Amino acid sequence: MNVPILAEKHLSRVVEIKQLIEDLQTEQKEIYSELNKFYSDGHLDYLKSSSGSITYKNTQFIHVKGRVTYDYSTDPDIKQKQLELRQLKKCAEAIGILESKQSPDTWRIKEVEIQL
Repeated sequence: MNVPILAEKHLSRVVEIKQLIEDLQTEQKEIYSELNKFYSDGHLDYLKSSSGSITYKNTQFIHVKGRVTYDYSTDPDIKQKQLELRQLKKCAEAIGILESKQSPDTWRIKEVEIQL
C-alpha cells in the first residue's frame, strides 16, 4: 500500500474522530444535565438499590455530587504564594533535583482558516 495515501487516510480519520468526540461530549453533558434533574426530582428512585446507586440493564450508575470549587485569583496572599511556588518549581527544575517523566508522543489537531 502507498504509505502517503494511508497516512492521509489516518489524518482524515483523526479529524473525523475529533469531531465525533466533541459531539459525543456535548451530548453527554446534555444527558447528564437531564439525568441530574430526573434524579433530584425522584424519577429514578424505582431503580435505586439499597446503596443508592441505580442499576439499569445490568449496568450500575452512581450519581456523583458536583464539587465545590473556589476562585483563588482574587486573593493577593494566595496569588503571591502561587508565584513563589512557580519560582521554586523552576529553580528545582533548573538545578536538576526533580525526577522527570516523558509522556508518549501524540497529536494536536486544530482547524486552520483558509485565506482566499
